[in-house]
Amino acid sequence: MGRINNTPKIKDNQMVNVRRSDIGQRAEWLFYMYKAAKEKGVDLEEIARNGIYEVGCVRGDEMMKDMRDKSDLQELCKCYYENLPGMKAFEKTIEKDTPEEFIMDFHYCPLVAAWQKHTDDEELIKKLCDIAMDGDRGIFSRVPGAEFHLDSTIASGAPVCRLRMTKKAE
Repeated sequence: MGRINNTPKIKDNQMVNVRRSDIGQRAEWLFYMYKAAKEKGVDLEEIARNGIYEVGCVRGDEMMKDMRDKSDLQELCKCYYENLPGMKAFEKTIEKDTPEEFIMDFHYCPLVAAWQKHTDDEELIKKLCDIAMDGDRGIFSRVPGAEFHLDSTIASGAPVCRLRMTKKAE
């Protein structure tokens, strides 16, 4: 392997490991569907992106139901960090939490770990990661008055996946 460094710090927590296994299985589904489609000469990327984005929109709508002020980035940050499964599985940390912006780092990615078990093609892992991120793009598309930014990913060789939400300029 080359530039991807994806080593968990949390290793001996049974619940975290079970959650990571579940997430990894989803990653394997995407990998093998993508691979099978390619072998048949079918470009699955657009279909996968659209479907994963729609799932994200559903999850975003569910998350918005739990928020009092749907445009409050600090409430959003807390809701996304604490209430969605995977806080420890992805080893999330909040790096910034203000009314104008929140930044969350993911220090480990179980999807990348699963893809690394099946391929050493880091460009493919990077592509699958970006496709999977359409779920987050869908989630955050539901937040009124805010913009989602994916500043870095573990799959592209960065030390963390950095998600950032900012208030839209008026």
